[in-house]
Order: sequence, then C-alpha cells, then structure tokens
Amino acid sequence: MRVYGGKQWRFESLAAPRCESKTSASIENPMSISDFLSCCRPLNGLRAATMMLVDVQQDVENCGSAENVAAVCQEQRIESLPAALQFAHALPAHSKVGCIAMEKGHGKLDVIKLVTFQDKMAIRDATKIPAGSAYVPFSRPGPWAVKKAFQSLLDRLPGHHVHWGTVTRWEAQAKNSASSSSTWSPDTDTLLQGVALINDHAPETDANNEQYTWILLNIREDAESPIAGWPEGKVRIMAQNKSKASNGATLQKGFPLTTFSLKPFLAEKLLPVLYPLFVCYGVVALGWPGVGKTPALIAVILAMGRYHIHRLQEEDAVPGWRRAKSLDNFRHQVANVYEGIFLDDPNRENVSMADLKSFLTVEEEQTTSGRYNDAKLTRNCMRAYASNDLDREDEPLDDSRIFITGEVDELHKALLSEKDKPLYSKYKLGIVEYGPQWEQETQQEVRTISLGMEKFAAGRPEVYIKDANEKIEAELWRARLAQSVRLSDRPEGESSQEEETVLPPPPVIIPNPALRCHRIGQFRYPPAKRLRTKSRPEEAPADGSSADLEALAQAAEMDAVEEWQESTGPDGDDFEADTEAAIFLHE
Repeated sequence: MRVYGGKQWRFESLAAPRCESKTSASIENPMSISDFLSCCRPLNGLRAATMMLVDVQQDVENCGSAENVAAVCQEQRIESLPAALQFAHALPAHSKVGCIAMEKGHGKLDVIKLVTFQDKMAIRDATKIPAGSAYVPFSRPGPWAVKKAFQSLLDRLPGHHVHWGTVTRWEAQAKNSASSSSTWSPDTDTLLQGVALINDHAPETDANNEQYTWILLNIREDAESPIAGWPEGKVRIMAQNKSKASNGATLQKGFPLTTFSLKPFLAEKLLPVLYPLFVCYGVVALGWPGVGKTPALIAVILAMGRYHIHRLQEEDAVPGWRRAKSLDNFRHQVANVYEGIFLDDPNRENVSMADLKSFLTVEEEQTTSGRYNDAKLTRNCMRAYASNDLDREDEPLDDSRIFITGEVDELHKALLSEKDKPLYSKYKLGIVEYGPQWEQETQQEVRTISLGMEKFAAGRPEVYIKDANEKIEAELWRARLAQSVRLSDRPEGESSQEEETVLPPPPVIIPNPALRCHRIGQFRYPPAKRLRTKSRPEEAPADGSSADLEALAQAAEMDAVEEWQESTGPDGDDFEADTEAAIFLHE
C-alpha cells in the first residue's frame, strides 16, 4: 500500500480488457496465490457492501488450457466457461469479469476470477455468486490507494491475465505542467474520468462555499482524485456549468402512465390523429382543475419522446420532460428533441402573445424572453401549455326559476381512465411503479406515431389537418344505430319478421338552424289587482217575492268580497307584481 498506493502512481479504468501472459522470470517481484490471498479478506462476518469480488479456484480439472480460459474472459463470454468454472449465481447487469489462469500440470488449473460491479452490492448477495472461495480486498483509507495497490498485486502473479484496469507512474513533466491552464493538456481517458467525477460528485450549491471547498480539496497535488493537479479555473467552470442547469426546470424521467391510461376515445381515436401534428404545432389544454390535464400531457410528451428516440436510434437515451410555471425557467438548459417542455398553469398576464406564438411554433428553432437571456427551444421538441385560469359562471339567484334539460351521459369529467389511477396515486407519493402492460403499450405508441408520421409526410400539412378534422368530426358526430321496434299486436304467421320490424321515426330538425327563432307574441304580466265582479242574480221565479231575490243578491256580493280578501292577502294593493307573476307561472 505504501509503495504502489502513493501519489506517484495512478489507476486507469480501461474501455477494453487488457490481456497479457506473464512468467515468473518476467516479473520483478513474483507472488504466489497464498501470498496474494493474505492481502485479501474472506466474506465471512462482513456486513458492508463491495464493488469487487475475487473468486479463487485451485487445482481445477477438465477446464482445458489456461490460454482458452483467458480468451473466453477477454470476449466476455462468461456463459461459455467450462462447467467447473461457472458462477453459482448469475452476475448483475453491466458487470465486468477479469481472470488470471495458471497451469499446474496434469491438466489442472489455478484460476482467479475478478468481478467488478457497476454499483455497490451487499455482501449477502455477493456470497451467492462465486463457485470457489470468495474474497474482497482489505479496506484501507482512500479508494484510489486501494485500487492502485490491489492492481499492482495482481500484476505480480504469473499466468494468463485479463484485466479492466492498469497502474502507471505519473510523468514528472506532465505533473508539473498540470497546474498551468495554458499548458494543461491531459489525455482523453484522464479528461473523461475527471469530468465524470465533477458531474457525479461536485456540489451544486455554493451558499456556504461547499462547491469551492470541494474543488480545492480535489485539485491538490497529493489528492487521491482523478482531477488532482488540474487548474482551478478549469474545474470551477465545469462545476459552475453543472450548477447552471439545476437552477431552472429540472429534467424529470420515469412516469408510470402511458397514453393508454387515458379515456378510450383519447387513446384510440383522437391522439392517433393528432400525433403527427405535435412535431409542428404546440398543444394548449384549457379546463377546470382536477380533470387530469397534467398527467395526460406528460404521457403524450413521453410518447413523442420515445418516437424521437426510435427515429434517431439513440439506444442510451431516455425520454423526459421539464415542467415550469414561467418561460424563464427554460433558459438554463437547451432540451433535446426527446425531452418535452411543459408550461403548466402559468400566469397569463406574464406571458406575452409574441412569446406564446414562438412557444407553440414547434416546427422551427425558437426563443422566448427570459430575465437575463432568451430561452432557446429545440425544433420538433414537443411543447405543451396547460391552464386553469377560468372563471365559473355566476350561480342563479335564489328567486329565479331555471329548468335545465339535456343529456350528460357522455360528458367526460376526467381524462384518466380507472385502469392506472392506482399507479398515479403511488407516483404522487414518490413511488414509481409500472403496470404489467407498460412495455407493450409504449411499443404500441411508437408504432402508432410512426404510422401517422408516414401519412403526414406523404402530403402537405394543411391537407392532413383537413383530413384530421373530418375524422374527428366523424367520431364526435357518428350516428347511432337505430334500434328496431317490433309490432307485438300482429298475429303470428301473417307476415315475415322483416315486415314486423319498423324503424323509429326520424328526429325532428329545424329546417334552417342558422336562423334565430323569434317569439310569436309578447309576454304580458297579469294585473296586480283583480277586478271585483258582481255575481249575476238568478232570474226570479214567476211567483217569487222581492225579499227572496234581495237576500240572494246580498249573499252573492258577500261571497265575492271574501274571495277578493283571500286572494289579495293582508297587504291588499301592496302585493308585488314580480311575486304575482311567479305564482302565475307555477300555477
């Protein structure tokens, strides 16, 4: 550790395995397997995680030659190893396997397999992998010192070697000139390792000098870091570039919903027609809060992102979206074509019509106004605008009588279907869980968009828009199949079944709907007072007396007065005309 873990040595990871054959005579200080294992530690009793696993098998028979074993490891055909050298458990994805194979004579081999994991693996899981004895390097302060010292020990073992790393000595001239920005010129591998370290570990905030302190500690000459000796100005610029991208809208990836999580009409009828238009035009969604505009637009943005990745053949790319409430948040980073931009519920007073027009013009490279500099928008990158800034209509007055009739059976109160709502609820809690058909649905989205783009590219956009409008109109106003009516009062056997089926009468339609219907006459309120009328006395009989006739007339007059008092109420002439009209309408 003191000799090969010092700062005069450096460890380099290789993109391709390094293969060589060594003998004891060609090694300066050769080492045996027993001496090498004294520098390792068994997995028994360990609780921490590890990034490297050593699988040692001695005196293995029926494995062929050491050269063939090394060739198989060089090509990373681990499943083609002899049966005696196969791992007991499958390796994690993206693991790298190296080996040292030594001939022992009489058809026996000593094999050391070196497994490097991409991420840390728990010891309890690592113990299931090796076919022989499992070891890990002894833990010492400084990960780079351990890597350099352990790799130097492996190079001192004779046999056929396959390694994914190497240890070299720093050149004095390159070390002295590293601190000068004018003469600083590292090799490609060193530069990539240093940039990766800055991107992964440099702090983004610098309110308490966290970022600047991290830079000073890692660029010191004696620092065990890939950027040791780098110019301070270069490292500071790289770290600041990382911080700039984090100030605006954050790029988000991973969403459990697809477009098939929406209502069937949207997923199967409307969106397949609109997909090709999203590469030229933006989307504006206006509606009440809580109907599902945000998850619906995110699902559409990711569907278009998957199509662009398929079109560009970007295997390592992942679709995403950036969401913000103002256009200024998109100026810090230029999005890729498969990373959509979502302006969600902005303040409409702060969004000018010029910026909105530029934002929705997807077919060109556009810019929108920002605080310090304009935000650049990528061509053909999907852009969506959603707003809840709507005013509800005033409710009717208490004394108003309004009768509303209509059909509301097909009214869509939400955009999401019930199928994936539980997944969206978990997503709100920070749990990203995909449904069993997520993979098939995303592939179907790409096929649907690709088919639509072929039709869109075959003609002009205005022709496609006209056809799209006709298709949407046909789906919205499609005629329902009329249900037949059977005449049950006709005796059986007198006519055929076709004659017994009668179609219902067609709906009544106004001859010219464009003309407004006018009232036939004017409505007049009834008078507030009712005129008192005298009841007509009955004709007196021929032989009746005048006293009886007078009594009948007085009784009829008293009945009319009582009827008038009951109808007018206690206030008499002060009865309101509006209330009288309302009572008249409801009688």
